[in-house]
Amino acid sequence: MIINFESDPEDLRKHLKDKYSLGCKFEKPKSIRSKLDKKKDFKISSETSISELDIFSTDLWFKSLTVFNADGNKIPPDLTLREAKKFKIEYDENHEFNNLLNSLNSISETSDYSDIEWIKRISSKALKISQNETDKNKVLLVLEKILKINEKFLQSDFDAILKK
Repeated sequence: MIINFESDPEDLRKHLKDKYSLGCKFEKPKSIRSKLDKKKDFKISSETSISELDIFSTDLWFKSLTVFNADGNKIPPDLTLREAKKFKIEYDENHEFNNLLNSLNSISETSDYSDIEWIKRISSKALKISQNETDKNKVLLVLEKILKINEKFLQSDFDAILKK
């Protein structure tokens, strides 16, 4: 595909979707640039990098361009369109536990967090998927901190989590 000043940005979106199974979102600038090179053409191929596409399209049409795959993962700029089609983010086995623990830690930093059911759900899930006693103890320490500083989180809530 060749794009230039006269091309429709929606054609780019359709081309990325149909040929590479990629999506894109773009933010149009507040004002149209007055000094565009109307003769400039850009050929899009499977070897075009995301950064090349981004640079050309932001010079031509957009304030910003983001390309993502079918899983919703943002594609790194150094990948080509061919590589982007196959791009997957690999998570280690502790990724989900660490996210849950980070959420609990954030909640423990405030004394007025009111969604107690959410605390109970993420705590229970973190305990369930914890790999060892050390991980379980990390969750319990954060819960104890929440119990001390949050008046809405009661001992009965803490006990209910431990029973699950």
